[in-house]
Amino acid sequence: MATKKRGISPLIASVLLIGFTIVLAALVFRWGGQLFQKTTSDTGCVSEGSIRCSQSVRVSIGSATINTVSDTVTITVLSEGDQQIKDFKVRLTKCSGETIVSDNVITATPDFPLVGYGSSSLVVSFDDVGTLDQYDPDPLNTNCAGKYSGVCLLPIVNFISTDGKQCIDQVCATEYKHQFLEADVS
Repeated sequence: MATKKRGISPLIASVLLIGFTIVLAALVFRWGGQLFQKTTSDTGCVSEGSIRCSQSVRVSIGSATINTVSDTVTITVLSEGDQQIKDFKVRLTKCSGETIVSDNVITATPDFPLVGYGSSSLVVSFDDVGTLDQYDPDPLNTNCAGKYSGVCLLPIVNFISTDGKQCIDQVCATEYKHQFLEADVS
């Protein structure tokens, strides 16, 4: 006697397809929800960091001295705002207005974090940009191609956001600049 092979009934097949679709949709919704939550959280830190930087971070550079022997710049920084500053990104500028992309993050001084209305001295090594003997402190000199003319600082802050999230290493957009003078070079 021959047996007939039969497939699964259309009802069972439909139930299985609907079940697989529901499970797949649940996985996609969960992944999308987590992605959305992380994106909004990160965006919240960036936007709140921008507000804090513009309202509570004010810095002035008291002095900046170039040591052409050790290729370092010593910068005296004064905090004039009430936001605690964790670190600084320090950049050299050329007399052409070009910013040297040497984003040295300074953390090596014992005075950090720099609290509101405090001061600190930073010693910055610029080994990755070459020697610092190519400087020109005269901003009116039109023949200064490739020479360094100043330094700028970008404060880095950490804070707890209004929704309780720890926001770490938010770089403030405002650059605080210092133009080198002839007396700044040793």
